[in-house]
Amino acid sequence: MNGGIRPQAGGPIPMPYGLPTGSSTPFDADAAVYLRRVEDADGQALEQGVRDAITNFVFGCKSDGIWSAIRFSCILMGARTLSGALIPLVGAAPTNSNFVSGDYTRRGANPGLRGNGTNKQLNSNRANNADGRDDCHVFAYMTGNNYIGSNSPVFGSAWFSGTDRFISWAMQSSNLVYVSANNAPQNIAGSGAGATNGGWGVARSGSSAWSYRTGSPASSRTEASVAPSSGNIFFFSLNSNFYNSHRLSFISIGSALDLDTLNARVESLQAAISGALP
Repeated sequence: MNGGIRPQAGGPIPMPYGLPTGSSTPFDADAAVYLRRVEDADGQALEQGVRDAITNFVFGCKSDGIWSAIRFSCILMGARTLSGALIPLVGAAPTNSNFVSGDYTRRGANPGLRGNGTNKQLNSNRANNADGRDDCHVFAYMTGNNYIGSNSPVFGSAWFSGTDRFISWAMQSSNLVYVSANNAPQNIAGSGAGATNGGWGVARSGSSAWSYRTGSPASSRTEASVAPSSGNIFFFSLNSNFYNSHRLSFISIGSALDLDTLNARVESLQAAISGALP
């Protein structure tokens, strides 16, 4: 038996993890497989409201036309345990370096996984060049930020090489915000910019144009792309160089998509999980 719930003597036989329990939310095979894996990792079923929130998120991404662009993702909220939160929604499982259960918050206004600015990171195990040079995105939803040290990368695959995708803020002790999407790094905010909660990401859908988010609606840039490097993309660090102490509730890598559309879906998911877990 795989992940079933043992019935009490004389009691009714409960449903195994991952099966519907009376919800009106339509069935989705991708969501059901993910939920079953999370519940197996957690060791018990999720609340129906959480299951519905995640199923509706998958439905929503599909209706928006962005689901197929997500090649790696973790929902870092809703699951009962850190092990459950690190089950990938899509793609291979990330490698956890030094995060412990106390770093994870499943509910509330600021859910997610919290870095420490020192040695905690997630290796996505997805290479920077796994997606097209001119067809790529990286996204992270920030629910809490805390500046530690002179550099605070949200995600990245290398340090200022010009061939990588990364976002970093509070660099060089000046609250500058640098971004890159397979192009030369760009300083897109002046001193005192700081970090704000919301979706942070970069996306490129052509050889010259690309877009970015730094907690606010996406803006566009015009810089030519370069051939991407092959290093893995990390969250909470730049490939084991520098670390942040932000709290992230959702992470994603893949082909090009609309960052604002994904951001809206993540915000709806977070609100629905929060509503299901008062």
